[in-house]
Amino acid sequence: MSRRLGVGLLGVGWMGALHTRAYRRLADHYPDLDVRCELVAAADVGESGRRRAVEELGYARAEQDWRAVVDDPDVDVVSVTAPNALHREMALAVLAAGKALWVEKPVGRGLAETAEVAAALDPGAVTAVGFNYRTVPLVEHAGAALLGRKPGWPPGRFSTLAGFVEPGETLEDAVRREVFEESGARVTACDYHSSQPWPFPASLMLGFRAQAASRALGPGDGELAELRWIERGQMRAGLTAGTLSLPPAYSVAQRLIRDWLDDDATR
Repeated sequence: MSRRLGVGLLGVGWMGALHTRAYRRLADHYPDLDVRCELVAAADVGESGRRRAVEELGYARAEQDWRAVVDDPDVDVVSVTAPNALHREMALAVLAAGKALWVEKPVGRGLAETAEVAAALDPGAVTAVGFNYRTVPLVEHAGAALLGRKPGWPPGRFSTLAGFVEPGETLEDAVRREVFEESGARVTACDYHSSQPWPFPASLMLGFRAQAASRALGPGDGELAELRWIERGQMRAGLTAGTLSLPPAYSVAQRLIRDWLDDDATR
């Protein structure tokens, strides 16, 4: 039986409609997840927005007070697509309620508001910020791959590093910056590998193979619980023994790791 995911929406505008369509497409993009999204409730201050939420977007009900959506026990994940000035307050309420949060950029109107939301995150919180492009590089050096484990992941589960492209950056610059920020490793070269279907509005996951200057690592930015250089033999042995695990099969991260493992087999 499919796992039910109750959806709440705060703000029924253009972006709110895009988030809703993304939830509807989730099962088509990721059938292996076996998740069924249920549009439980939406909130909007305008009567026309509330009417649209029910009649056009398909939510079971609409509320004027957004707190009623956040507090609904049938809601598991909340999308924040209201005006920017409300993002901080809404995001904090969603996190305090223990719900998964998908908030459109910007999280706050400045560094202080954004930092306040970040400080409210529990280690196991499920969150996402709406950005346009995300780079997913597999960083290599002398036969080893640099992989990380996020807080809340089980021991032994590793994936590639990842980060968002900032305004004014090339994709290659974003790979170099994000890898250094997360790990302290210096990337000398990177090449595009493949992309991952992504149902979120205007978003795309872009996979890269990257070369590091050395295996030297720095303190990083604290986003990862563990960083490790893993040799191919160690990875194969860990996967066989069950002490290591990979991201889901549909992800570009797993494709990158599998291709890296296959490189050694073809030489």
